[in-house]
Amino acid sequence: MASESILDAIHEQTTNLEKASNLSTIRQHLKEAVREQGRTERDVRAKTATFSLMKAHSAEVIQDKIMAYAQLAQFGPISFRSSKDLLFAQLTTVGEKEAMIDFIKLCEPHDILKETLLPSPSGKSGLHFERLPIKLEVNNVHSSVNFNKVKEIFESLIDDTKAGKLVAIKDGKVSSQTNKRTISMKVNGPAFWDIFSTMNGIIPYTDGKTKTNLFVRINCRP
Repeated sequence: MASESILDAIHEQTTNLEKASNLSTIRQHLKEAVREQGRTERDVRAKTATFSLMKAHSAEVIQDKIMAYAQLAQFGPISFRSSKDLLFAQLTTVGEKEAMIDFIKLCEPHDILKETLLPSPSGKSGLHFERLPIKLEVNNVHSSVNFNKVKEIFESLIDDTKAGKLVAIKDGKVSSQTNKRTISMKVNGPAFWDIFSTMNGIIPYTDGKTKTNLFVRINCRP
């Protein structure tokens, strides 16, 4: 019996060590994947120029102008993608992107490319890229939590980051069964970083009557 107990203990410890080793390996792979994702995004940002569609009749007008210039300059293929208000042009190399920026700076004041090219949001020369707003949400928010107060708290916290921006925020419908609802919002990159890095995704809420923590999560749907 004693020998069986010892063997069981050794087996348990061995199993625990194996699990710990596997977990350590998984964490290491995740860290490497995150680093690689970061390198890839920095590369994309360095090659991408962002244009505002607010002053353009359509994205096609800007695309045609860029393609005409790229053909004359003998650039490689350009990838385009657009949102409601922005057009992103990703060139093949950083040098080609910078050459296009220099060309745009020499254009006439009312040239469509010069009017719509966005400056770098980071303040660094050459990084003309604006990340699309990130969708966030706070689930299981009790009806006693005031929406306007939540908005006020988020705006005050995000304003402290200077570059951070609360793009949109929406109150959800209160469930008659749970008396709770979901508050959804969109923020830009600097605000996202501040919420999850500085505040660990936890926003303190108080209005004099109700005191609670709001747990922010990324709104990610299949």
